[in-house]
Amino acid sequence: MTKNNYLNVVIASLENDNLKNVIESFRSDIIRAGRNLHNFQHIKVGNKNVEITNLPNVYNKLREKIRVLGVNDCMVLIVDCQNPNIKENQNLLKIANQLGIQYFNILVINSSSEDNKKIKNDIMDDLSINDIVFTCANSGLEIVSNLKDYFNSLPIIAHPIEELFGLRVNNFYNIEKKNEVIVTGIIEKGKINKNDVISVVKSYKIERIENNGKEINSAEAGQPVGMLLKGLEKDAIASGDTLVNPITFNQYYKANCTLIKNKDVSEIVYNKKYLIKGRNQGRNCSVHFVKSKNGLMFHAKRPIDLSDGLRFLVFDKTGGLIGQLEVDAISIQ
Repeated sequence: MTKNNYLNVVIASLENDNLKNVIESFRSDIIRAGRNLHNFQHIKVGNKNVEITNLPNVYNKLREKIRVLGVNDCMVLIVDCQNPNIKENQNLLKIANQLGIQYFNILVINSSSEDNKKIKNDIMDDLSINDIVFTCANSGLEIVSNLKDYFNSLPIIAHPIEELFGLRVNNFYNIEKKNEVIVTGIIEKGKINKNDVISVVKSYKIERIENNGKEINSAEAGQPVGMLLKGLEKDAIASGDTLVNPITFNQYYKANCTLIKNKDVSEIVYNKKYLIKGRNQGRNCSVHFVKSKNGLMFHAKRPIDLSDGLRFLVFDKTGGLIGQLEVDAISIQ
């Protein structure tokens, strides 16, 4: 099986309002740091100011999220010195270690050197996990600098490349009273099973799969299917959208860009019908380009389905052809 080198990273924290702004402050900077981060996700556990006492439930929640997101290389655990919750954070580390995460970084914020020493001693007490690195930061710049150095110190891990699921939506039917949607279309790539989680902007569970009027447990590329998705909002899907695995449905990408015409690319339109041969439907998605030292980054205002090595054409607002992009690495928002 072909393999690709990248690093999966999960940012974990207890539910805490103070941490939300901290995480958002360095998210885009880390993505643009040049590190090949395939997954960059934030998992919040527990309720505000409530101790995590039911370990099996927490384990199941983390296990499901890590399975769906495919994150199993590195965890950055953010600890707020003003509300350290030592026992709860120890539980998170133990659970993550059981789930196979290999590297750990504990990032302590809002702290002094004495605070850092105490928190480190408290967390490491009765904790038998190797490869834990402690860092501290009191500003967004320190957070970015510390994490960039940490990520660059880790080995890049070779992951097997599997063909991920993709379905082009031909039609959809709302069941408003039950807050459910039935979507129909032909599976273009990969395989899907009943109860799997898929994404169309957000993630939804597949409650039922049908083929030729019969319920089936799984379906593969080439099969026409109807799928029942629970919890999907009325305006969240349209004909031409793509249903995909959660880890392939993103907004931030790094790409090499070859411009055919010399035009301003600060605001252009990406058209899905040029994404893959045969996909001749789809919404237009506005994207914003940002130049960086390591190539060209772009942010799509609506999540889109891309993969490494894929090429597509770029158009301006009037429909004029201005360039071609080739995706050489995927970064997650």
